[in-house]
Amino acid sequence: MARPDGPNGWRLAGYAQRAAGGAVTEADLRRRLEATLPYAMIPAELLVLDALPLLGNGKVDRAALPEIRAEATGTARVGPRTDTERLIAEVWAELLDRPDIGVEDDFFALGGHSLTALRVISRLRDRLAAPLTLRTFFEARTIARLARKLEETR
Repeated sequence: MARPDGPNGWRLAGYAQRAAGGAVTEADLRRRLEATLPYAMIPAELLVLDALPLLGNGKVDRAALPEIRAEATGTARVGPRTDTERLIAEVWAELLDRPDIGVEDDFFALGGHSLTALRVISRLRDRLAAPLTLRTFFEARTIARLARKLEETR
């Protein structure tokens, strides 16, 4: 479903009900979706619930669904180590409205999407005067990998 995302407009949020006795996680679900759906159809945020809230008619009670806040990749947070990583982290933090981004966090798992990625690219091009394409951004996906790519082109 679409959820308001402050200055970024709207974001897709996905909810799933865990099968009885199932142990599926948000990461499992994301991998399955990435293998089968185009990027634009994959929710920025996923939440697996034991039970979806239902209305009396059996439909999902959307108003009762909990808010989801996209989390980091689950790895220990590593702060920026280089000037390039610091600059990228600043831009991501501003555009994603998240001060707690680590260099190994996946941009898209944090709630980023293609339009936000284009804004990041524009700001990094202006500040670093480095060639950066959307394709490179999609391939890099983390601050650490993106910084390495940018440093290779200098």
